[in-house]
Amino acid sequence: MNRRQFLASATIVCLSGCQSILASGEISPSREPETVPSPLNCDDNEFDRLSNRGPGEVGDAGPFSLRINDTSFRYGDTAKITLRNTSLTSEYTATRDHYNILVYTDAGWEEVRGITEGYMDYTDVERSHRPGNVYEWTLELTDNGLVDDNAELEVCPALQPGRYRFVYFGVTDSIAVEFDLHRDEDSG
Repeated sequence: MNRRQFLASATIVCLSGCQSILASGEISPSREPETVPSPLNCDDNEFDRLSNRGPGEVGDAGPFSLRINDTSFRYGDTAKITLRNTSLTSEYTATRDHYNILVYTDAGWEEVRGITEGYMDYTDVERSHRPGNVYEWTLELTDNGLVDDNAELEVCPALQPGRYRFVYFGVTDSIAVEFDLHRDEDSG
């Protein structure tokens, strides 16, 4: 095997192996949201929204990429979100619970989840991840589905039609994906 054949073979092997760490999926709807709800308001004075760590960079941030399986869902559908390490080296994140779920309102991006008692505590543990998939989330897009079986969390008010954003803030630069949520009463 001559040098040119060897380099061609090595390139093909790398490309086929490296493709598994490349991001695939969606990052954001291609058009403006059809519905922008009013600022979120809960009748319960005891309701405290989770801290909004910011809207994040959509799609890619540093060595990480975040993708969602679609950008348009109906209430009750399931969204699958994947965080990938797209670099060729091990990279660090926090735990998988370091995320916000925001909706775009007339007041800007607002967290939809919160608590009525105590406070939400995040475990600050650094985890090393090889190239490829890091975390996957499967979220049922309902009021109960977005609390991730955490009895302390609630969604208030109920999910409305609009543009939503899943933000993972367990990396140096927060990273996000966007999707539209439709309910039977809206026309989308």
